[in-house]
Amino acid sequence: MNSITNLLDLEDTDIEITDIQIQGQTKTLTLSTPPVPHFCPSCGFRMYSRGIKKRNINHPILQDNYSLVLILKQRRWRCTNPECLYDTSESFKFVNRQRRTTNATDMLIVDAYRNLLETSVSIAKNTIKI
Repeated sequence: MNSITNLLDLEDTDIEITDIQIQGQTKTLTLSTPPVPHFCPSCGFRMYSRGIKKRNINHPILQDNYSLVLILKQRRWRCTNPECLYDTSESFKFVNRQRRTTNATDMLIVDAYRNLLETSVSIAKNTIKI
């Protein structure tokens, strides 16, 4: 397993880091998965890759005083059956579909509610800074 996945507490084990860039106080990591054969969940036919889509994901936990941006390379898949044409994208366990932050943000918010002196408004303001 990759040591960066342990550091970031990423749940996916087959993630590869393809690029690391540092600009100022921002680290940008490009993550991808190796290609594996996919089969249609509807009809069982083999699926083919329609290309790679890049998603920018913010990780709210600072790493060595750097803000961290993850670029996910997600493959898009389509069924080869002309009657089905089921279409899907790869998913990652540490980020929900159509979100721009990792699931760690939710846990930070829940953890902030443990402090009884914090209000929802103050937690929201602190979360926006993240």
